[in-house]
Formats: sequence, C-alpha cells, structure tokens
Amino acid sequence: MKVTYDSKVDAMYIYLNPKKKEITRTEEMDSGWIADYEGKKLIGIEILDASKVLGSKLGLKSADFNQAAAIAHRIR
Repeated sequence: MKVTYDSKVDAMYIYLNPKKKEITRTEEMDSGWIADYEGKKLIGIEILDASKVLGSKLGLKSADFNQAAAIAHRIR
C-alpha cells in the first residue's frame, strides 16, 4: 500500500497495490470518495478534501497533511 497527498488540491490517493495498474472503471463511493478498479479488482481510492474529511477522523489538522507518511501510518 502507498499513500500520497497533494496539498495543492487537498486530495489523498491510496494505492492498494503499488505496481502500476490500468484503471478500467472509476466509481464515486460517497461524496468525495472515488474508487478505481482494474476489472472487478479495487486498486485505489481517492479522497477529495482530505484534510477536512480525514483530519477530524484521524485527529489531524490541515498542517499535518504536509507529510503523507504520517497519514499512512495512522491509516494502517
């Protein structure tokens, strides 16, 4: 698993398999939560407005989102 965060757009992407996969289908799971699939296999999840959505759930502030490693550690 690999987690990246883009502070310019406040979006986090969780790669469930770090090997490059071809996205064949994208589906909005919930408002701001987007799932990417290769066939029927879930390969990644994008979270829009990540600092707002996950910050409160993980006990983080927007400033904490400068390092994706800290986020990945708390998600596991």
